Formats: sequence, C-alpha cells, structure tokens
Amino acid sequence: MISRKAYKHFLKKEVLNLKVINMKGQIGVIGAGTMGAGIAQVAAQAGHKVVLSDTNPEQLQKAEQEVQLIKQKINDTRVKERAVLDKVSTLNTNIRSIKNELIKIKETVGASEQFESLNSLIREFEDQEVQKSQDKSKHSNDYQFLELIESILGEDGVKNLAVKTILPGLNTNIAAMANTMHLPFHIRFNDKFDCIITNHGEEVNPMTLSTGERKKADFIIIIAIIKILKLRFPQLNLLFLDELLSSVDQDGVYNILKILSQVIKENQINTFVINHTVLPHEIFDKKLQIYRDNGFSKFEIESIE
Repeated sequence: MISRKAYKHFLKKEVLNLKVINMKGQIGVIGAGTMGAGIAQVAAQAGHKVVLSDTNPEQLQKAEQEVQLIKQKINDTRVKERAVLDKVSTLNTNIRSIKNELIKIKETVGASEQFESLNSLIREFEDQEVQKSQDKSKHSNDYQFLELIESILGEDGVKNLAVKTILPGLNTNIAAMANTMHLPFHIRFNDKFDCIITNHGEEVNPMTLSTGERKKADFIIIIAIIKILKLRFPQLNLLFLDELLSSVDQDGVYNILKILSQVIKENQINTFVINHTVLPHEIFDKKLQIYRDNGFSKFEIESIE
C-alpha cells in the first residue's frame, strides 16, 4: 500500500529520469553513469543523504571518484577565490599606505634616490595587484562554470525536463486504468510529483480512503510506473506483487487481474502474485502452493491449462 508520501517517494525514485528516489532528505540514485553521478553530487552538496546504486561495482567506484573530484574542485575554487580576495585587499591597503608615505617624502626631499626607490616599489605592488585581479577573474569564471553545471543537473535542469516529459503519459495511463477500475475519484501527479487525489473537484486526503480503495490506487500507480520503466529498461521482465489483492472487493479483484493480465502480455513480464486466498486461475500459467509439513516448509507447482 502506497501512502501519499510514498507516492512521492516511489516516483521520485524511479520516474524522475528513471533514476532518482527522494524521501524526506534521503535520496537514492539508480545508475552510476554520468547523469546518475551528477545528480548524486548535486543532492549531496545540497545536504541530502545519498545512496548511489549500480549493478556494476566499477561504475559505482568511478562515479564516487567523479563526485568527490567535482566537490573538491568546487571547494578548492572557493578557497582560492577567498585567498585572492584577501591578497588583493591587502595589496590595496599597502599601496595606499605607501602612496601616502611617498607624497610625504616627495614634499620633504624632492626627487631624491629614496623617492625613486619607493616609486619603484609602488609600481611592483601595482603589477602584483593586476596579476591578482587576473587570477581572481579566472577563478571566478571557473566557479561560475561549476555553478552552471549544478544548475543544469539540479531541480531546474535535466530533472525538471524529465518531469515535464514523463508526466503527461503517466497521468494518461493512470486516468485510463482508474476508469477501468470504476474509481469514484481522480488521481494525478503535479509538476512537483506530488500525488493529488480529487473527488468532484475537491482534493481528498489519501488517509480518508478505505483500505480497498487505497489498494486499487496503489495498483494503478504501480502499473503506470512499470509501463514507463519498461520503455526505459526493455530488459525488465520480472515483477513480484505481494498481498496486492487483500482487502479488495470481488469486483476490484476482477478488474485488477484484468488489467494485470493485459499489461504482462503486452510487456512480456514474468509476474508472481502472492496471495493467501484462492484466485481465479484463468490468467495464470502456474500455481505455486507453499505449506508447512511437520515443521518444514514445502511447495508444490501445478500447471494451469
């Protein structure tokens, strides 16, 4: 069963660029490629706890190294910028002080050798000031470039584009299945991936729904997500649904199995439906019955014609 918070958690995990999970400051990223590593770095820098997952351990190690390298570059750039600003400020103070002393000396001794020596020293300081200003400009450009990368990988960049791309298809699938299930309310996700449930135009708190209604809503959203995941990951071919049909009325069970049968055939997904009551056999190929005998668990496999 998926609560309102869990809707947001599940979608931000799998649908946002099909990589990101977000739940109360804790973020998981599936896939440690260039995009996944970039999103993980942005999330970590924003103060979130991040878990990066990939089937390839070498890819994970490489992603971690890249994220640490980017963070180190940003920190180094900030430190260099502060150091340059401090040095420029010190040089400006020294130059003003020496100029004042130079004016005093010139007034008293005229164009003496001491005056020329101090004048040369001032020119040297001024040259250093120009060099430091150039260094400051270079570090500032580097810092702006890194900030640009952050903005591209952040909420207003690729992630936002992914949301706008996925939302229409997701909401269309949800609406079609809700109609098949004869639900008395509407379900949709807004551009922040918050799940919105409405009835006659009024927003409904998910906790006011019955257990059976929440089960049906959970099923619709899960199937809609699976359809999108299948487009992104064609090799996806295994699905486990545990206690999906508990607390669902007979009509709801029929509609759920009808939709499930159509989806698994269209997408060629091997599906295991785990239930503690007898289910209609017509959509299943096999029945696996697990039971306890003399303290040991046993199971039987029965082919369904």
